[in-house]
Amino acid sequence: GACRFAGCTDADSLRFDASSDPGMLHRAEWLKFVSAFFNKEPEANRVFEGIQERYTATQNAASAARLAGTAPALRMAWIEHSEPSAWGAESWRISNDAYKIQATTNAGGLGPDATALGAICPISGTRYVCPNKDVMKQALQRFDAVIDESYHSAGYAGYDLDAFKNRWNLTTSDIKTGAYPFLVNNRVYRTDKRLSSSCTPRAIVTSVGACRS
Repeated sequence: GACRFAGCTDADSLRFDASSDPGMLHRAEWLKFVSAFFNKEPEANRVFEGIQERYTATQNAASAARLAGTAPALRMAWIEHSEPSAWGAESWRISNDAYKIQATTNAGGLGPDATALGAICPISGTRYVCPNKDVMKQALQRFDAVIDESYHSAGYAGYDLDAFKNRWNLTTSDIKTGAYPFLVNNRVYRTDKRLSSSCTPRAIVTSVGACRS
């Protein structure tokens, strides 16, 4: 049920499902739901309209570039490595969340090839789960760009490209082989730039070890 606190019942609570909504803009639109509790509906509508306008502009620009042949369709993966802990064993996963795939395709990219990737990393729920680090390395060879969503327990200030390569068992030799397109083209990203005080202005997506607006 929606109620998770002692003394309340589901009849007293409302479910906030932004994190399970499959659409990128749909998730942002939940802002309107929250605004109703603070009499901020007009402000929420304006904010959402701005988000929608910028998102649509990016989508249209990507579509135009694809049609004009000026931008190749990069195959992208949202990847996550979990270190072994009291909560579970070590794992290597590639996301198949609908909203992430939508964001990828709306930006002009391609999501994972379900047949090829699923053959070595079986899908479980909304993720492709690779059985070990070696299979994950094999899977990574299929991508032109990656977004690393891994939690870094040591903090993010020192999480640079070398730390990324070490975490994902990638070496300088791997780069030289050309087998990992995202390393050759330096297309390794994270979505937590706002966690880094050294990056000004702070953007949502940045290259690992770099500050970009």
